[in-house]
This record gives sequence, structure tokens and C-alpha cells, in this order.
Amino acid sequence: MLQPLKKMDIRQKEINEALVYMISKDNMPVRCVEKEGLRGVLKKCVHFKMPCRSTITTMIEEKYNQCVGAVLEMLSNVNDVAFTCDAVTIPNSTRSFLTITAHFIEKESLNSICLATSRMDQEC
Repeated sequence: MLQPLKKMDIRQKEINEALVYMISKDNMPVRCVEKEGLRGVLKKCVHFKMPCRSTITTMIEEKYNQCVGAVLEMLSNVNDVAFTCDAVTIPNSTRSFLTITAHFIEKESLNSICLATSRMDQEC
């Protein structure tokens, strides 16, 4: 018989998801979960036990697969798709990226989703 998740188990899952989001959104290295400062803050604030780097990596891979599945599902219901390829430079930076974006109409609304981004390295 399955036992209900304890309140702390639910909180642990929520914080793990927030860590995956932070690492992905802020383009941080996975090793940041090994940093003493972050571990200390989370332990002090919420008595949180930080997962190891390999666990975080697995969680990021699972989230990636979920996102890919959601994009495939979304695009499978669309009749027409237009693609654009853009070079983007981050403001106040020399870093440039090449992006591929899909544009489509769904429920009478124009939608766009970035499918791929790759850093362009300048070679002399």
C-alpha cells in the first residue's frame, strides 16, 4: 500500500524543482549544488538536504525530456510552422548566439518557441 508523501518530502521535491529551474534558467553549472554557501543557506532556512550533482543532473535530464515531449505534443497539433534563424548578442556582452525559433498559430493566437540555441565562438 502506498503511503502519502510527508509534508517534508513534498517540500524537498519543491525545492529540488526550484534548483533545477535556477540552474537551467540562470545557465549555472551543475556543480553549484556543491558550493558550501548555497548548501548552508538552504540548510539554515529550510533544513534542506542538498542533492548531489549526479542527482541534479538526472533531474535536469528528466525536465528536459518533459519539455521536449510538451513541445512535440504542441507542434503535433499545428498545421503550419514557420522557422526563423537569428543571431543574438547579449546586451553589454560579447557573447553571441544562433537561435532557431518555430512560429505557429494555435487557437487563433500567434505563438513562438525557441527550439535550439548555440553559442557562436569567434575565432581569429
